[in-house]
Amino acid sequence: MWPVVLLLALGVPSPEVRAAHAELDAVAARIEQLKARHAEGEDVGAELHRLLVRAQELSYVIERASAPAPRPPVVAPSPEELHERADEGRDEADRIAAMLDGLDTRIAALRRAEAAAPAPLRRVRPDEATFASAAPADRGVPPGPSPRLRALLAHRAMLAERLVAVQKEIARLEAEAARLEASP
Repeated sequence: MWPVVLLLALGVPSPEVRAAHAELDAVAARIEQLKARHAEGEDVGAELHRLLVRAQELSYVIERASAPAPRPPVVAPSPEELHERADEGRDEADRIAAMLDGLDTRIAALRRAEAAAPAPLRRVRPDEATFASAAPADRGVPPGPSPRLRALLAHRAMLAERLVAVQKEIARLEAEAARLEASP
């Protein structure tokens, strides 16, 4: 049993296929001989027709043996399974929402800390030292968000996108379950 399975797994043709190939090669050689004799004027129509039919039969045997096995039909999930998947999605949505709440708390704390810290003063080069550079508009301009805050905001955006995708999947699963339950 195992040698046959191993041969099939390796793509080695079965003895039936090898025999069909050998017979097909012999039939093809005989067909070529008959074509040459027909070109010389001999009447070989009946034998040529018989060999052409046999060649077709052999090619069918080879194709059938080398064709991949048909795939089993796809079975649609039951409404109960769809409801279970939707429940799993709701659990994931709850986890993501909790992570978003934690991130919102960290972002708010970091924003408060950055607002309470004194803004760094911009260093003025000697060639910029004019009265215009000392104007009130130049002082107190807060720098952009810190790299840490930018990273937290990017992570929050990614989680929010994921939450929306999970919620859409939950709605799709519930709609599919309802459709299956409504159909006879």
